[in-house]
Amino acid sequence: MSVRLRLIVAMCLGPLVLGASSIAKAAPIQYRMTGTIDVQFQVGPLPPGIFQGAPFEAILAYDLATPDNRPNDPQRGLYSTTNVEDNFLLIRAGASEMRSVGNLSFEVGNDRDIDDPMAIDGFPDDSFILGGVPFEGNFEHSSIAILRFRLYDPTRSAFASDELPMYLNPDNFVDPFSLADPFIEVSTFQFDPRVYQFTFHAVVDSITVVPEPTAIGLACSALGMPSVFNSKRRQRASFLHGRRRASV
Repeated sequence: MSVRLRLIVAMCLGPLVLGASSIAKAAPIQYRMTGTIDVQFQVGPLPPGIFQGAPFEAILAYDLATPDNRPNDPQRGLYSTTNVEDNFLLIRAGASEMRSVGNLSFEVGNDRDIDDPMAIDGFPDDSFILGGVPFEGNFEHSSIAILRFRLYDPTRSAFASDELPMYLNPDNFVDPFSLADPFIEVSTFQFDPRVYQFTFHAVVDSITVVPEPTAIGLACSALGMPSVFNSKRRQRASFLHGRRRASV
């Protein structure tokens, strides 16, 4: 490609890349979490796939454009999502599946002031908290069914602000009450022995961002450039192959 053509392509791609980046920033982000189950309490048998040490997979999704309900507090953000299709917590273990119902409520703390009597638990940690949210399962369970997590970083290095995080590293976090590895708490309860009643911790070992197409990839696709370039490569390869055969 000539220098002039490269400049033209760059000028065309620039606005598209910037636009795609803005869209990506406002779009929901998804995390994939994996780990093992630690059963805390049960009445009767557990749903299929849920047992001590069982593997699980969880998807946490939320919209980064969700507004902060505490805009005047630079250290503590409170976010309440509205679109349940794009904002959810889903956990799968074997044949069992649990998905949050309703809006998610997050609190993000950035180096909370320990002198603030209203600070949750009084810890001066970075924190990421999902308040208890009801869930539905593909099995019959108690009427009280809650998903929640509390992630705390005593080193105060997890977050640079109180914005919804775009990156989570499980190595940074512990549960503040048990000082154990970070976990999602899944709990059901009802005085009815005919339905599943249990509490387990989905102990998180890894967190990865579910990959999305890059801004450049989106922009190139919009222009049809990959197909053009690939076509040119195929034509050149075919031409060179024909020359080799002719020379033989």
